[in-house]
Amino acid sequence: MASQKDDTRRHWIEIIQETSKQYDKTVILVSSGAIGISLSFINLLSPIVHPLFLSLSWTGFAGAILFNLFSHVTSIEGYKENINQLDNNKEPRLLWAQLTSLFNYLTLALFFLGILFLCIFGYTNINSKQEANMGENKNIKLNAMDVIPNPPTAKDNPNEKGMPVIVNKPQTPKPAEQKQGSK
Repeated sequence: MASQKDDTRRHWIEIIQETSKQYDKTVILVSSGAIGISLSFINLLSPIVHPLFLSLSWTGFAGAILFNLFSHVTSIEGYKENINQLDNNKEPRLLWAQLTSLFNYLTLALFFLGILFLCIFGYTNINSKQEANMGENKNIKLNAMDVIPNPPTAKDNPNEKGMPVIVNKPQTPKPAEQKQGSK
């Protein structure tokens, strides 16, 4: 008969296994998604001001995917070797488990760096683009007639109290004066 301690232990092992599966899926999904989305929207940020941050981000996400896959391989190899060790009445070695653990930590670190560099890239490029647009807009001078080609008249545009609002009408070009003496 299993004790409550054994049941609790089995339950925790199941939770660890399920959490590990979800972690692996999430890392691969988010990393590949971030690379794909950044590739899709890169043309919106032209010209790219700081491409190094984008390259570092892609490197981080790609590294996270690769080390995640490596951790799967080392985990499987570790289980195979441990089964073999148990079959031969030997103690399981921890080499594969340690290697798998190292790859998992590298996956996490590279995933974090991918997110960090993608955020830095987005911030620096959007901020640079806004500054560039502000610089271009300083030289643009608008008057009311440029914005509203045919503004409404006072009778068409009462204010909140129903009172007419005076709006300047656009000036119409004067017809060219006819030359004197022409027939």
